Amino acid sequence: MKPPSPPSPAGIASLAAALLPASDYALGLGNREIPLPHNVLCFTRLTVLSLGQSPFRSHHSRYVFIAALQGSGRVCVDDALYLLKPGEGLLIPPFAFHAYTDMEAEIVWAFTTFDAPGGSYEALSRGGARRFGEDETRLLRQVLECWNRRDEGIPLPLGLLLMRLAASSPAGDRRPRLGLPVAEGELLRAINRYLLPRLAEPVGVPEVAQALGQSESHLRARFRRLTGTSLGWHLRDLRLQRASLLLHTTLLPVGEIALQCGFGSLYAFSRAFRSVRGVSPRDYRRMGEEWMREVPPGTRK
Repeated sequence: MKPPSPPSPAGIASLAAALLPASDYALGLGNREIPLPHNVLCFTRLTVLSLGQSPFRSHHSRYVFIAALQGSGRVCVDDALYLLKPGEGLLIPPFAFHAYTDMEAEIVWAFTTFDAPGGSYEALSRGGARRFGEDETRLLRQVLECWNRRDEGIPLPLGLLLMRLAASSPAGDRRPRLGLPVAEGELLRAINRYLLPRLAEPVGVPEVAQALGQSESHLRARFRRLTGTSLGWHLRDLRLQRASLLLHTTLLPVGEIALQCGFGSLYAFSRAFRSVRGVSPRDYRRMGEEWMREVPPGTRK
């Protein structure tokens, strides 16, 4: 008997759009028997507006795996910029700044977020987009179907999919096809490439404008038109993103983390952190320690 043909990307897109409404993001699926990955959440985004204001910035202490099923766009991850096309997947590591820019008007992108010990998927998260072959497409379909059934076996096909993609070659650093603008992503990338190595320094908007060869007023106006927020707020967001990572992954004193992230005092750091994260830096660290105690045995590194 002839085996069934693998599902097409269009068929997967239809399945994702039908089975994974955006509201599913709020529903968790925990599994303590399968070590990697666990605490899986799935949801879809079907339009540019559903991603939020462009570019849409996110803070996650979890892995974020994006499967592009229909529609192309660019994903800025820290200071890298990736074009993601239908039939490709991209893994974003925990605590990485990410934004979606230069998007086509209509998309079907499936998102899967999950927990895993640090470094579990480092190779995949650093390699850029990966293209789905027949086996990867089949595994992706299994992931979506498992989520729709609330099947606790979802970590198995997801883990297999991620491992296969990690062993494949990156799709490459390609330019978008004609008709897809690049100005938004390139500006954000240039800003991040300047700021990220200098977060411990007293760098402000004037230094960024000088480095990019633009007047301060022009850069501020351009960034606000692009993002709907100020460049100063973006700089603070990058500092807090770095601080969140250090709080979860190091034993550095909170005061030292404040200095490494460019805050002039512990008070200023704590006030900024609480205003954005809703808890103090020490409470945020404690929450991370409690999570680590819940990780299944044999999965810590």
